[in-house]
Amino acid sequence: MTTFYMPLCCMLAAPFFDGNPADLLTFLITVDQLADMAGITEVACIKVATWYAHPDEAKLWECLEEYNGNDYEEFANAVLYAYPGHGNEMFKHAVACSADAPLADSYKEGTIEYSDADTHYAVITPITNVMVKHSVTCQ
Repeated sequence: MTTFYMPLCCMLAAPFFDGNPADLLTFLITVDQLADMAGITEVACIKVATWYAHPDEAKLWECLEEYNGNDYEEFANAVLYAYPGHGNEMFKHAVACSADAPLADSYKEGTIEYSDADTHYAVITPITNVMVKHSVTCQ
């Protein structure tokens, strides 16, 4: 029997999240499915997701309370909440790992297009959502 390992971050086969909210759900599902195939724990899956994300995104995710938890589904939902267009979208671990659900086929595909005015919104909203959720204030 062949053992499956998570791909290294530098490998072309590794998932990567560059900050585009339209790719976020597919990224989270892909990481979850790879982690399930590799047999790693939920805690390790959370850490792996940040390794596969752009460093700026990873810094934001590491500020989430759920980052230090032991439930990938809660972490993934906290991450989704932090990005525009995903406020009501929920990640479901059981569906994502189903053998009948290829990487993103079970989820509707969509794109979020930002105008120049929305670029500012796209940068500020994730930070603001996390701050509001955790009652953080700037001094």
